Amino acid sequence: MKMAKLVLFLLLLMAVTACGTMVTVKSPPQRGLITKEAKKVLIFPLPVYEEIDPAVWLELNLQIFEEVADSFQSQGYNPLPYETVLSFLAEKGFLSVEEQTNTVHPSVLMTLEEADWSTAMREEIIKAMGPQTPKVHLNLEQLTYLSEKELLDSARAQGVDLLVCGRVSRFRVRPEETLNPFRIGFLTFLTRAPSRLLYGAPQDDQAGRWQEMSVGALWGGLIGAQAKDPFEPPVYKARAQGHPLLAPSFKKVAGDAHYETWNTVVWGLLGASMAYLTSQGGDAPEALLTLSLSVYDVPSGRKIWMSRTELKAVPETVFAPHSREVLLEQTIKQGVDLLMKRFWTDLYAPKLAMSKEVDNDKDTK
Repeated sequence: MKMAKLVLFLLLLMAVTACGTMVTVKSPPQRGLITKEAKKVLIFPLPVYEEIDPAVWLELNLQIFEEVADSFQSQGYNPLPYETVLSFLAEKGFLSVEEQTNTVHPSVLMTLEEADWSTAMREEIIKAMGPQTPKVHLNLEQLTYLSEKELLDSARAQGVDLLVCGRVSRFRVRPEETLNPFRIGFLTFLTRAPSRLLYGAPQDDQAGRWQEMSVGALWGGLIGAQAKDPFEPPVYKARAQGHPLLAPSFKKVAGDAHYETWNTVVWGLLGASMAYLTSQGGDAPEALLTLSLSVYDVPSGRKIWMSRTELKAVPETVFAPHSREVLLEQTIKQGVDLLMKRFWTDLYAPKLAMSKEVDNDKDTK
């Protein structure tokens, strides 16, 4: 009775605490006001040397822009808005927005024409039934062929002091070949590891799935050969023959004489089914990103810094996020942070060395 009251209390507590909204606020980094004397920075969108959807390209460059812009702003620079660069791409013909027409069935349009409604009412109904969604067109191939002179000319037209550009050589998520049970799950490990030992690495996913299913059937068969479920061993009941000197006869009252065979079949099929399910999941994805950045002094047209980084993000355990978006977001943030820290270190290192030399000269005198 006490246990039932405790369970009821916990259910009521969950119901009360669940009635609400939780808002997680990420505080923005501390940034100072941008002064009039602050140097302007143009962060040009990075071409991607992979097959990529235009919407994904826009989102990728927006994430890179925000990370780079935050880094420059923290040092007192004035990065131009992302939309400024998009407008430049639209002027050059690299980007265009096409308004799509409504996809309303002709019979519906005919019904609206026959109805005794005003033209404005018909237009509102059509908008509600088939909203217009703009389609973005990007000429990403042409963007990769922009020359250094064209980039600097666009930066000078905006009146900026620094130009940040670069490229994304690799940007993808693929399954990682690993047999770590803490990253792919123990069921997947029990089928994948033996299949690799028996058959080697598969040529494709379909072949690997069949290999793991055969191992699962083998595991199930071994278990079923010793199992007593769902088919039970036969149970016999002794029955007297009438005279005490006659041996009793035995009659089967339960179970199956071929229970070992049937259990082996059933458990083998169950093992193959479990292996099929684990082959659908149980992957450890890895996000790959190769990112390079260059910084130009726009008035002189001189490249003052360039660096590249390669990153790989993998979930550490089966409980870590495995989604494509989360992994790519982590690699982008980490990659840009590494490059920008290297940039500020390389930029200030000569100044610090020079100041130390001046101090040493003063001490010597």
